[in-house]
Order: sequence, then structure tokens, then C-alpha cells
Amino acid sequence: RLLTPVIDTCGVAGVMRQYLIDRAPEILGMAVDVTGCERGMLTGARELFLCNAVIGVWPVSRLGDRALQVGTLTRKVRDHVEQFFGA
Repeated sequence: RLLTPVIDTCGVAGVMRQYLIDRAPEILGMAVDVTGCERGMLTGARELFLCNAVIGVWPVSRLGDRALQVGTLTRKVRDHVEQFFGA
């Protein structure tokens, strides 16, 4: 599953986020769930990335003491964004 937080009390509902929400079915073959993300969901994640129109897709390599690998889905999204936007 690909998750992004509901942007109701903080954060930015930016253009890159919306682009990925709209295009994830085509890019990854999966829909994006816009949901209330809790800390436990982050600590259980296999892959994490941040995105915006300036940096494109930025893999998260560490969450607290836990090292994270740049996974297949993150690479696929990053490669698509770099190819499409020339980032």
C-alpha cells in the first residue's frame, strides 16, 4: 500500500503530492490511500519517501535508530518523477 497523510491540521497539499496520488495507479499499479497516519504506521513501513515540487522524491534512509533501504517502489516513483519532470 502507498499511504499519504490527510492534510487537515498541518502539512502542505502540494502539487507533487497530488501528482503522485493521481498517477500512482499508472506508475506503481496501486492506488494511494489518503489516511490518518500514526507513528506506528511509520515505524512499520518498509519504505518511506518525502516529495515536493522542489526536491522531487527524497527517500528516507533513517527513522530514529532504524535504517531504511531505498526500496523498489521508492525507486520507481523517483525514477518516474526524474524522467517526467527532469528533476
